[in-house]
Amino acid sequence: MNPNISELTPLKPTQMVKAVSVVLGAGRSALIHGDPGVGKSAIVRQIADAQFAAAYGYSFDANGQLHDETGKLTTSRPWFRDVRAAQLDPTDLRGLPGLNGDDFVHWKQPEFLPRDVRGGIFFADEMNRGTEMVRNAMLQFALDGTIGDYRKPDTWFIVSAVNDDDAGTSKMSSALQARFVHLDAIADLDDVCRYAINPGAACQSASPFVPVR
Repeated sequence: MNPNISELTPLKPTQMVKAVSVVLGAGRSALIHGDPGVGKSAIVRQIADAQFAAAYGYSFDANGQLHDETGKLTTSRPWFRDVRAAQLDPTDLRGLPGLNGDDFVHWKQPEFLPRDVRGGIFFADEMNRGTEMVRNAMLQFALDGTIGDYRKPDTWFIVSAVNDDDAGTSKMSSALQARFVHLDAIADLDDVCRYAINPGAACQSASPFVPVR
């Protein structure tokens, strides 16, 4: 059954962080609905940072900058795979066929599929911008974390996001929608102002202007 988005309870960013964490903790995949710019990608990245950065030996300083296990500044997040469905072909998920000399065809799995058992979040963004064949390839992956012979580690979780009714999007099948727990994201001025106090001086200097309408 297709969810009626208008019947979902709108969640502001702080609420969405808690809701997605609960969904993933229950072993389900989450699908976040929301207009462009409400922070869907940032919310998922924040959840991944909070839950998995320490497992990789990474840490954040007082200014919110990320340091790797050697203490160097970095933008790399090995626990967060951000994949845009609109930029994928079906073979990007399934892999390419090849011969290993045993007269059987073997699938060469893509590198970006997660394998590190320390865990993380596989974020399939803009799912409803992907082709129908890409969305079909996601059916099995979103349900049980498998694509052909590949199986994701149990410590990795799947989150997707869509911009409903935006130009260039397509309706997702009932089968694919049923693989997810659906959540509705909205922007919230108070959340934005609270967030702007933390990341650094640049945000702090701009925060007084945010409430002006």
